[in-house]
Amino acid sequence: GDWRKEAIRRWGALAGAGKEDRDWKLFVESRLSTPPPVSPIDFLQEYYAADSWRLLVSCILMSRVSSWKTKHECISAFF
Repeated sequence: GDWRKEAIRRWGALAGAGKEDRDWKLFVESRLSTPPPVSPIDFLQEYYAADSWRLLVSCILMSRVSSWKTKHECISAFF
């Protein structure tokens, strides 16, 4: 049903190949990222933890600049 379609939309036609009778809801939900609990340190990575692509890009961009303010402004504008 809908969960299988979601798996194929996210991960391609080979998602779950060989197991057509699987629990597709469990398959999809087990592969979604879960945001970490909020920390008192206020890491910029926490803002993007729910989206692995944004997290990766933000970490790459953060490695190039030292100022928290500049990082936050640039990354926020980027997304």
